[in-house]
Amino acid sequence: MNNVVSNLEFLVKKIKLSIQELNQDMSKAKRTELLEYQDRLMDSLFEESGKIRETGELESMENLLLELEEVRRQV
Repeated sequence: MNNVVSNLEFLVKKIKLSIQELNQDMSKAKRTELLEYQDRLMDSLFEESGKIRETGELESMENLLLELEEVRRQV
């Protein structure tokens, strides 16, 4: 399970960074590229959340919810 948590933490960190980047001035092409990248990150995050749900480990599920809430607040 540690691998899944590590993947989760990595993905959340990358998503937060991409949100910060989106708040900066950039060309339309760069913004489009960054949004596509963020979509791929979110897809990966949802895959990891599915793995966590399958395990049924309460602590990991709580951690997932906290991380998702933090991402939501940043948007």
